Amino acid sequence: MTDFKTVIKDEYSDITFNVEASEIISAYKKERRRRISVLTSSALCCMLIVTLFISFNPRAVEGFVSSTQSFLSGIFPPSDSISEITGTKPSETYSPSTTSVKKEQTAKKHIDKKNRIKTKSKEQKMTAEAKQISSVPVIETQPETEAEETVAKVNFDVLKNGKIKLTRFETDEKKIVIPKRIEGYKVAVIGSGIFDGNNSVEEITLPDTVTEIEEKAFKNLRLLTSVKMKNVKVIGGEAFEGCKSLKSINLGSIKKIRAYAFKDCAGIESVSIPASAEIVGSGAFYNCSGLKTAYIYADCDDNDEFSYGETFKSCKNLQKAVIGDGVKRVYSEMFQDCTSLSEVLLPLTLEAIEFKAFYGCTKLLSIEIPRKVKYYGKLCLGYYGAENKVSGFTIKGYRDSSAYVYAENNGFKFENVGANRSETLVTLFSHIKTLKVGEKYKLEYSVENPVGDTTFKSSDKTVASVSKKGVIKALKKGTASITVTNNSASAKFIVIVE
Repeated sequence: MTDFKTVIKDEYSDITFNVEASEIISAYKKERRRRISVLTSSALCCMLIVTLFISFNPRAVEGFVSSTQSFLSGIFPPSDSISEITGTKPSETYSPSTTSVKKEQTAKKHIDKKNRIKTKSKEQKMTAEAKQISSVPVIETQPETEAEETVAKVNFDVLKNGKIKLTRFETDEKKIVIPKRIEGYKVAVIGSGIFDGNNSVEEITLPDTVTEIEEKAFKNLRLLTSVKMKNVKVIGGEAFEGCKSLKSINLGSIKKIRAYAFKDCAGIESVSIPASAEIVGSGAFYNCSGLKTAYIYADCDDNDEFSYGETFKSCKNLQKAVIGDGVKRVYSEMFQDCTSLSEVLLPLTLEAIEFKAFYGCTKLLSIEIPRKVKYYGKLCLGYYGAENKVSGFTIKGYRDSSAYVYAENNGFKFENVGANRSETLVTLFSHIKTLKVGEKYKLEYSVENPVGDTTFKSSDKTVASVSKKGVIKALKKGTASITVTNNSASAKFIVIVE
């Protein structure tokens, strides 16, 4: 083969090759490798610059990358793309805009998780109105207080008013805190059977957005000891039935307590039904075997067929019942078979004692009947069993009142409280009052045939104090009795501090 020399001019640079023909290919490849090395280094430098640049100005990334690619294409042969130099596709090596968005999304998700609820878009909220929202898989709830976070599987319905009713709250947590909002909606109603089959919950805290607890919502939660609620107005039928460990319940400004709402709640020891209650359903506290004291302020709607009937029926350990001023009726079977009941205070406003109201109260040996009472239902006082009379049962009242007539007609002893007008008699215009801490209340009373000064004494000065003029001041939560005394006569007034 004849050797010959030729001059080759590279069309992309000023480099001249003066080589033999056999060396043309190898020389060209060598130079090509050199150029690839230089351009690869340049590309890496550009990537570094881009990385620094996007940390300060993520939105300018796409423009910068476009400019960089144009620059590289201008200095590299058209047939040799960036993918040929690096051996990868550009999108695989680096994507500044995608990375920036992912960082923002990650940060947003972190914030959403910390705030407990992922927010729906406006369009989703509009289409969700008045429709059932189901299968919300897992939410994390964290109340405004420092209560333990609750994780639960939740379903809910969106109501017409734009609030929601919880229809499922599945969790194994012992302490449950219901959030104020879920997916932006206010939680207003606790739905029926929401905790069906829950065998672990011990404490439940409801937000002030919840105004209604539907029927059977907490039924048979046998380990439940405490329910904290601030603004509930309606408690549905059997809502807490069978919650045997529930120790107390604060009804606040409740309006409606439906039938058997607290039936068989053996742990409750004291109940106060506020004056705000418009309806107290039949058997609301039926067979609460641990109940010892009951305070009733509400005069319920006479037209509601369920009001107050059997309210405390079969509460075997109930010892004391105080019915507040303003109440006009003791309803049918209200205290029937309360076999430990021994003390009852009736208000001066009372007008009727209905059928079997105190039937079977074998330890109630005497009761004072106010003057205004005109109606006595059959077997309402002094009877038990198969219409047997309670031995020694005595009715106290005025001889010119209906109390005397009832005693005579049923063969009971009668004690005339105004028999000897020379004796001192202390009469309270009301027997019970609920106060908030710091509030004051002036006792209203009268004294017939007084001897010396009338005195006042509190049974618990840490709960409520009373001045020499009969002004009561509420000091801390609890119950105290104020004794009003003149000569040998006295009367008791009950103060409940909330």
